[in-house]
Amino acid sequence: MPSKDEQQRRKALVNQVQQVQRAQAEAQLPLSEPDMKALFDHVDERLEAEGCDHTLRHTLAFVEAKQLPRESVVKWLNENGGYCDCEVIANVEEVWDEAVREL
Repeated sequence: MPSKDEQQRRKALVNQVQQVQRAQAEAQLPLSEPDMKALFDHVDERLEAEGCDHTLRHTLAFVEAKQLPRESVVKWLNENGGYCDCEVIANVEEVWDEAVREL
């Protein structure tokens, strides 16, 4: 059985690895959690009011209004099935939720 010092050392190593993995996962995401939640809320509200015209009109309006990185956001959305506003809600929101839970 490992000594108490060895157990603490192992625990510290595990924590370090988890922190590195979390940082790497967060770096793959295009926006912070609060910004992405706000994006989903905005798009969802606009879709309820106006419906989907099969573009990223509502998404891009939000991104531009908040001065967020358009290219990286659109690329990530497309890579995760979000080619229009309704797909952002139907497909990407679920992917985002799973990614955040893994962090």
